[in-house]
Amino acid sequence: LDAIIKEMNIPEGMSLDEFVDRVNNGELEQIRAEQAAAKKSSESVDKSENSGIMEVGKEETTENDMLTSVFHTYDDPMREVMGSAIENNPEELNTIIEDLRSIGVETVFSDDNESIGYQPCNRFSNGEPGQVKLARESSLSACLHEKQHAFDDYESGWNGRYILSFDPEEHYNWEVRAYNVEIEIAKSMGRADMVERLESLLERERKAIFYEE
Repeated sequence: LDAIIKEMNIPEGMSLDEFVDRVNNGELEQIRAEQAAAKKSSESVDKSENSGIMEVGKEETTENDMLTSVFHTYDDPMREVMGSAIENNPEELNTIIEDLRSIGVETVFSDDNESIGYQPCNRFSNGEPGQVKLARESSLSACLHEKQHAFDDYESGWNGRYILSFDPEEHYNWEVRAYNVEIEIAKSMGRADMVERLESLLERERKAIFYEE
């Protein structure tokens, strides 16, 4: 049992049953946020060289801590080149939406330009199609990135939640495939600067996935 709890990264003091119940209630992101906050609080306890008093930093959970809660297209630099898919690529965007609908994935738009990602089903097994979240200003490149995540989830048998939570190697492989879609678009447009930025974002994802500094 201890080995299972360790593999699933269950918070200290939480039972396996409680963890499973909370996950099935859609609270995995909250659990991970609580873990990230607790880790930061622990790491920020330093002894003062002058007084010997223990000082606890008041750092908050950052956006980077939450990167692994959703399959993200973080930032969307290609928007600077391609503009909004709604305005500039409506036909291609409609095709993406129809392709996603064909496998049961819903597409939701918002005015929040940071809300770009593929949210898999919250169950670890017997999963269902997830949801693609896009900003109204999302580029066609970002939309294709999220479509890749959705189809990877589909081809896995809707095991995206498990992969997101417990299989960092495969999680990273999914990010590589999704970012490569965008990188190839940037290359076809002769935008080496965008290729460099996308590769940098992929590296940021890698560090977040594997909990590297």
